[in-house]
Amino acid sequence: ISVTYEGVEYNVTSIGKSAFSGSIDMTSITIPSSVKAIKNMAFASCKSLTAVHISDLEAWCSIAFSTSDCNPLYYAHRLFLNGEEIKDLVIPNSMTSIGASAFYCCNSLTSVTIPGSVTTIGGSAFRNCENLTTVDIQDGVTTIGSYAFLGCTDLDSIAIPSSVTSIGAGAFIECRCLTSITLPNSVKTIEGYVFESC
Repeated sequence: ISVTYEGVEYNVTSIGKSAFSGSIDMTSITIPSSVKAIKNMAFASCKSLTAVHISDLEAWCSIAFSTSDCNPLYYAHRLFLNGEEIKDLVIPNSMTSIGASAFYCCNSLTSVTIPGSVTTIGGSAFRNCENLTTVDIQDGVTTIGSYAFLGCTDLDSIAIPSSVTSIGAGAFIECRCLTSITLPNSVKTIEGYVFESC
């Protein structure tokens, strides 16, 4: 996304409220690493959107989404990094957190590896990733945010590492295939409805 005014190009830092709302013919969008925030209803009713393209995974995971459904993945369901569709996601060791709603509705994901450098998995980070079957959370993560894995209906087991101290509300709601979960003694707080409808 860029804006050209009087011959000068400006690789945009914020996508405003309702910016692309109703763009029913838009099929793909490229979000540059310069974008730091996406506001309410930015992609509302963009029902033809099938692909979101990024070039920097860390920048993408740092975007402040005003609401979960302002993430273009809400409609597109598929995320591409440098032209390659992300299916087996490995978070790089350079990252310390995964932002809220970063992969919301990303149905292309089948597996996720989260290294020990990451301390926080943000709220709704992997919400409604319906084809996610494998999640490897390595020792170092301390917080799993509210609704982080809500609606991951194909997830069948998960091991919480001994570094985790807090699991947010509804973190695993509607993980209907979940048959096994390992909870270490390090966990001090489990908020409400964490395993509802499992």
